[in-house]
Amino acid sequence: MSLHLEKWVIQSKTCPTCRNRCTKRDIIKLFFDCSRSDDCNTSNHLTDDPQQLRMQLDKYIAIYEKRDSQYQKILNENQDLEEELSNLKDTLKTTKLALRDYKKINKDLKEQQEETLRKLDQASFVASQSNMLHEKLRRLDGLRSILESNSDEVDKMIKHVGEGPAAIEQLCTYISSLKKEYEKLKESKKFIKSEKYNLEIELRKYIKLSENAKSDLEDMKKRFTAASQKLEQYKLENGVLQKKLKIINNKLRNFKKQDISSMQKKMLTLHDSPVEIDFLENSVDDEGSSISRTNELRSANETSSSLRAIANKYLSGFPYGFDRNGLRFVDAVDMTSARTRVDIKRISIRKCFLNFLFQRQTLLTLSHARRRNTKVVRFGFNGLGGHSKVLHLVSENILA
Repeated sequence: MSLHLEKWVIQSKTCPTCRNRCTKRDIIKLFFDCSRSDDCNTSNHLTDDPQQLRMQLDKYIAIYEKRDSQYQKILNENQDLEEELSNLKDTLKTTKLALRDYKKINKDLKEQQEETLRKLDQASFVASQSNMLHEKLRRLDGLRSILESNSDEVDKMIKHVGEGPAAIEQLCTYISSLKKEYEKLKESKKFIKSEKYNLEIELRKYIKLSENAKSDLEDMKKRFTAASQKLEQYKLENGVLQKKLKIINNKLRNFKKQDISSMQKKMLTLHDSPVEIDFLENSVDDEGSSISRTNELRSANETSSSLRAIANKYLSGFPYGFDRNGLRFVDAVDMTSARTRVDIKRISIRKCFLNFLFQRQTLLTLSHARRRNTKVVRFGFNGLGGHSKVLHLVSENILA
């Protein structure tokens, strides 16, 4: 060990942390850490069995994995609900577009219906005109029958008018006017027949269009009613899904704030045991991180056990006559997910352990920090998963 220390002093000559000059004696001194009265009681450091602590650690890891599976299940359920909500939103959007088209079509149909009703009114007027012309035609037929009647009918007419030259002139005038009226009515009859035929064709056409428009209007009313009912159903389902999503978010927040916090408090109850693990609230941040950090916890625990075994094997005795009670060997792992600590009773660093660190090429820094009745020797080396670890050997109550 002296060779390594001399080599280090020759190369560095100053502490890499505080940049103060130091000697070999400053580096290898180990002092006691008795800042609390409970720490001086060595019976508090190794009261539990390592196997029991291992069982407790496995128990809490199992609880953590169970909670993590529940958390993943809730996340999957939340994702499914979000997908379903997105699909419902798309369906609602499509339904609104279809409803807008239906409203436009309905408006066009209403305009067509008004136009059809207007044409029906025109057809009714034409029908009344046709009836009037039909009545005139009937009268024309009566006059024609009079003009084409036999002598008996003429005699009846003469008797009705009277006898004498005046009656004959009156009958001639009457017959002449009847002929003229007959010719006019004959021409009107031809025109009325053609107009009646055209009006009947147009009327049948309008009636057919009206029937089609009415059927289309009824169909559109049914489709509009169905779309309105479907839209109301989508609104209700959307409200239910929003409530479910709110409940799931509340569960997730409670799980993060309460369950992990309670687990942290439970794990902190092991602070007097040889191995201490501290879960942080942000240890579960994304998918898959909990599994990797659980593996890191196991690796950190195995590392602590290995360091403990090495320390028990290679660390014994204490130089310079210092009191050995309360000496702690601390393995501080700089990770966001775990912190391990190994407490060792009545031990100190020996040359073989430092040689072990140098042979593994893990020694990065070697320094000490001075304060009242306290000195620290810190050994830094690379840990698992790219995380840095620092071995702290701390003691207090320096003897003169």
